Amino acid sequence: MSSYTHTVSLEQLRTMIRQAQCPDDPLLIYRWFSLENEALPDHHKEKFAHYEQQFRLLLETLADEVLPAQWRIFCLENINRPLLAMKRLPRFKGSYRTLNRLQYELHITFEYIRAGLYFNAHIGRIEHDASY
Repeated sequence: MSSYTHTVSLEQLRTMIRQAQCPDDPLLIYRWFSLENEALPDHHKEKFAHYEQQFRLLLETLADEVLPAQWRIFCLENINRPLLAMKRLPRFKGSYRTLNRLQYELHITFEYIRAGLYFNAHIGRIEHDASY
């Protein structure tokens, strides 16, 4: 059962995601994406900025080594959603450069945290399995 209600605001969902308040509830991210995409602006430049904010929230969460590894991995698994949405938008001045920069930031961040992220996720599984 989910630990949040349907009356949670977008800002509260963003905070819950960023702080991994429900790390065993991957549906939280899907709910957030759904609510975020209901509130999409009409203009493609504003949509691009909206998707960039989604990307940044997931990237910040992914890079936060204090958070549980399984939550960070789930953020990594979903970080391409806003990037792909940005790619589908019509091009405008600076959009291609920004998209490339975001992909580069993701690459660098992932390379920096990769070893620790998967090591911690693996150790967490071993500890969880040993508790049974």
